[in-house]
Amino acid sequence: MEMNNYIIFDNGGATPDRFTIVNSETGDVFGASENPTGLNESGEWIGNCAAHRIVLNGCGWRQRQPSKKVIKAETENYINNARLNPGWIGREVDFKTLPETVKEFISRNNTGVSYAIRSPRVAMDSSSTLMRSA
Repeated sequence: MEMNNYIIFDNGGATPDRFTIVNSETGDVFGASENPTGLNESGEWIGNCAAHRIVLNGCGWRQRQPSKKVIKAETENYINNARLNPGWIGREVDFKTLPETVKEFISRNNTGVSYAIRSPRVAMDSSSTLMRSA
């Protein structure tokens, strides 16, 4: 399983969503922890590199998506900025070095269906018992 259209950055665990995954074709950006499907872990869609280029028509309820050329240019700019500043979202890593759970998360998002895996949040109450919230 190789995903040539994904560029992956690793911040070394500086944040809970350690890996930033950029789809170089669509401009979609995902964040994932080392185990995106685990309890109190994260694996979700963050946004799109070209989202700021969406034009609102009429009263703002009709959106006109940017052209593929604009999406490609914005995505390339995002990836180049990340490569130039490793302190921003981390250093680029090879797909082969990723944990299996992250590879699985990427392969699920490579099916053409973008969705987020959201684990239940775990919190401590005042009596130090675990409470699970939706």
